[in-house]
Amino acid sequence: MSGKRKLKRFYTSVSVEADGAAFAIALDGKRVRTPQKAALILPSRGLAEAIADEWQAQGENIEPQEMRLTGLANAAIDRIGASPGHFIAQLCQYLGHDLICYHAPWPQVLAERQAKGWMPWLGWLKMRHGISLRHGAGVEPIVQDQAQLDRLREVLAPLTPFELTGTYALATALQSVTLALGVLDCALAEEEAFALSRLDEAHQAQQWGEDAEAVARAHAIKADVLAASRFLALLR
Repeated sequence: MSGKRKLKRFYTSVSVEADGAAFAIALDGKRVRTPQKAALILPSRGLAEAIADEWQAQGENIEPQEMRLTGLANAAIDRIGASPGHFIAQLCQYLGHDLICYHAPWPQVLAERQAKGWMPWLGWLKMRHGISLRHGAGVEPIVQDQAQLDRLREVLAPLTPFELTGTYALATALQSVTLALGVLDCALAEEEAFALSRLDEAHQAQQWGEDAEAVARAHAIKADVLAASRFLALLR
């Protein structure tokens, strides 16, 4: 069975062009468009230059999976910008099943690590954003108060499509809206957020060792977390 056909690099030069207060990327003088044919207009020079670097770094073939910032910008314009309310509603739903609300009943060492790592961020969420979440031990569903989930909608509503895109990408990679908000607010470093999201996996690896597939999956998730965090930082 043949693989996907590779896309050959079709351009020589990459440049950043001002577009009013925003910025565009040009390949040999022709502006880049999103997969849905919208103009790829970036809100900050920093993000535009970083995306231009991704295009410039491509070799003989274009490897879209290596262009994470470009992919996030495309999503901000084509998907999230077109329907922000839908993605805010999804994040509200995700908050109802936030990873850091589900603590292990055993072994004790893991339960203690989770309590030490996660409880401060549940406290931060309440203090910073006025959202109070229930937590418990085990995998039984925890029913969160709807008013708390509605409060998240108020927190997310002012975000631009680009900010919402970075936050959504973080929340899905970390399985935690709380940790994503911590990174968004610059209260939590992305490396620490990734480590906090992997406490169970780290414990299992200590006990039983790591297999190649799990390591590769963890590396891919970490790359997504770092890219989303950088995406948000470049908007500032």
